[in-house]
Amino acid sequence: MKKQISPVMIASRIVSHGIINGNVKNGVFSLKGLPFTIYLRPKAATNSIDEVLTAQLFAEDVASPAPFPIYDWSPMYISRLQVPESITNVYDVYWGTGYNVTPEDIELEED
Repeated sequence: MKKQISPVMIASRIVSHGIINGNVKNGVFSLKGLPFTIYLRPKAATNSIDEVLTAQLFAEDVASPAPFPIYDWSPMYISRLQVPESITNVYDVYWGTGYNVTPEDIELEED
């Protein structure tokens, strides 16, 4: 049986592609222009409902602080995300898209 996903399902579903781990020291994560989103999963119990990260959104030209929910995929289309070590020490930061992504699409830049 051939596995097929319709374009509508691709556009409306988030597929987790990986984790942005703690060895990205104040780096910037991007997918060479493809939009993505993140899921913040605490490494320990927390009462926080969101965290503020600096992100450049897909339709914007500059990065700005934005709140990201914990325990849920963010509804924002991100094109570049600053990922400080202070966040990756406390959260597993998963990234996902509605697109097919290859390893060549992933960029980790030093800030």
